[in-house]
Amino acid sequence: MDDCEAGIAVARVLASDPFEAYDGHWYRVRVGAERRIEDWTLEGKYQWEVNDRKDLSVGSQFVSVSPHHHSLDAVLKYRVRSDLALGAQGDFGSVVTRIPIGYCKMASSWKSVV
Repeated sequence: MDDCEAGIAVARVLASDPFEAYDGHWYRVRVGAERRIEDWTLEGKYQWEVNDRKDLSVGSQFVSVSPHHHSLDAVLKYRVRSDLALGAQGDFGSVVTRIPIGYCKMASSWKSVV
């Protein structure tokens, strides 16, 4: 590995009336690395985020404000000249949300750019 990074963030959320459902904690962990081999560079990053809050229930309605987010990013670059690089990027993301009977995968996404 030629370069790496890591970060942790924690926050307490105190919302005012009528947004008490957002009260709780927020956590994020981020890691990344970069590897260079001759004119090639490969970068990768992963992020995990959790919102630990009391979900909102009103009558038969339920709204989760505690999703878990995952994201993975990768970039591959080739240096053609000192002032020009060509590359490709791919991202994957996922959101998992709690529901009264357990966990439910709500959304996933994938994109790539060349």
